[in-house]
Amino acid sequence: MRTRVRKPRPPETQQRSISLIPIVLDEELRFDGRPAGESVLTLPLGTRSVLAYVLAELSECRHRRTLIVSGRDAGYYALDECPEAGEVQVVAPEQLAEVISTCETSDYLMLVQPRFWPTAGHDFAFMARAAARFRGVTHVVAVGGPACAARERIVCDSDGQVRRVHRLFDEMNWPEAASSTLLCSLVPAHLLNNTAVLSPAALRTDLAARGVLTQDLPLPCDVDDLADASGLLAVNERTIGQCLQGPLPEGFRRLAPGVLAGGESWVHPSARLVGPIILQHEAVIEQDAQIIGPVLIGRRARVRRGAVVTGSLLGNGTCIPALATVSQEVVFARAHALAAGGTNQPQRPAAETLSLKGLGSFEPVDLSPGPRDRFRGAQLLAKRAIDVIGAASGLILLLPLLLIIAALVKLTSPGPVFFIHRRERKDGSEFPCIKFRSMVADAHLKQRELYKQNQVDGPQFKMERDPRETRLGRILRRTNLDELPQLINVLLGHMSLVGPRPSPFRENQICVPWRRARLSVRPGITGLWQLCRDRRDEADFHQWIYYDLAYVRNFSLWLDLKILFYTVVSLGGKRQVTLSQLIPSESSDAPASSVEAEPVSPEPDEGHGRPQ
Repeated sequence: MRTRVRKPRPPETQQRSISLIPIVLDEELRFDGRPAGESVLTLPLGTRSVLAYVLAELSECRHRRTLIVSGRDAGYYALDECPEAGEVQVVAPEQLAEVISTCETSDYLMLVQPRFWPTAGHDFAFMARAAARFRGVTHVVAVGGPACAARERIVCDSDGQVRRVHRLFDEMNWPEAASSTLLCSLVPAHLLNNTAVLSPAALRTDLAARGVLTQDLPLPCDVDDLADASGLLAVNERTIGQCLQGPLPEGFRRLAPGVLAGGESWVHPSARLVGPIILQHEAVIEQDAQIIGPVLIGRRARVRRGAVVTGSLLGNGTCIPALATVSQEVVFARAHALAAGGTNQPQRPAAETLSLKGLGSFEPVDLSPGPRDRFRGAQLLAKRAIDVIGAASGLILLLPLLLIIAALVKLTSPGPVFFIHRRERKDGSEFPCIKFRSMVADAHLKQRELYKQNQVDGPQFKMERDPRETRLGRILRRTNLDELPQLINVLLGHMSLVGPRPSPFRENQICVPWRRARLSVRPGITGLWQLCRDRRDEADFHQWIYYDLAYVRNFSLWLDLKILFYTVVSLGGKRQVTLSQLIPSESSDAPASSVEAEPVSPEPDEGHGRPQ
């Protein structure tokens, strides 16, 4: 009888169970050097407080207890807001070292700094699982996401003239994580004995100096600072939207579309509310007041007669005086208001204690989407159905032609039949774009040598008679037959029949708004740029941006059908189609200026920048 011996898994892949103790670091809010009368954890957020949201997310980690490090008394925190959090203990900073000394050797501490709020939300359970696969210290670092602003590096020549600008997005920023925001750290408890825990960033520096084994866990999202007025407003705007879209929170009622009110809150019948708005418990809106969202009104806050509040956050217990106007501000009860741009406002009077039961009725506000947005989902489903049917039918009907072209490519030049290049699709993820090979096998190695002869601006590369083209390839490219295998990409959902031209990562770094717009939809085999551009020899980059943005801005199923029709009528874009024929409301005057741009380092690409 043979005995099967099971080999142990490598240490880096073993899953260990760890005993986790979260430590939530609170801090007093200070704006313009003065205390705001609030701490980060007591800030109102959506229908609860920052602390309640953090404790709710931590409850998924199945830990025994949670420590809050704060100089405030435990009664200052509304711990009853999150009963699922379990045992919560508030300790002073000077007491933390003593508490840590009582931890077991196997205990892990999760240091959380809620001041820095990730745009993707907290996922502490995921962080704990990642730490369980590593025996050292894990630091969770925000490295930016697809929607973040580009990081730029300017390259100059010996005379100081700007030669090129490198813009980096997504994972290209990850090597710079050392200077990025640290969201939390997971540390074995014994490493923190006799260590002053100030913040995850300070701890990271200290542990690195001691030679402790560490790893960074990159989190691809941006971070908002709750100690900054603009960051706090941004977080609350997202949270308000999530609360309104989800089920009705316990203890809240829906006053009108886009308006939620907590228990014992009161609104005068003459007040005007335009959502999205959340009134937390015991908030009061007096007669003739106007609240225009997104607005969050904290517990026991009061807006007096005739006051106007737009796009703001009112802290707990805040009172807005009669006839006052508050716009894009964060207002606290016992301190001062801070405009989103950082301008100090006069101090607000302290709140009055007021609890009025009952709610006057007011005319609800119609916040339903317009006809264009209402049918967008149905149009996208129909667009996908047309893509699948069209791509499948095209592959079946063109199968004999595809086989003939594949055989000719193989017989006329050495190398593979298909050229596969990585391009970016919707939301920035990459896909293998398939084409018939039209160049010699090592074309990408020769492209760098030919850049001085580039005939187009922007990040593209094009030559009238490219020496890398094969004889058959020149015919395929002129007739666009090399693009036929992209029907496979359409069938797989990588592309659509109609959309912006698929481009590689490096081309999409040139213009931030253009990148965001074109990556909000699937790339297409044909589109506005292929049909409407009038610079066929120069392939002007400005027109490329112009027509891509015009397509995204005016997307509709009817526009897609017209583009498909004119693609056939114009023989694949050989004859120019005016933009007014496709989008009557859009100006047909494309930008005429062209600015020379130094190309960035090329990636292997066969004929990119060429009209499809």
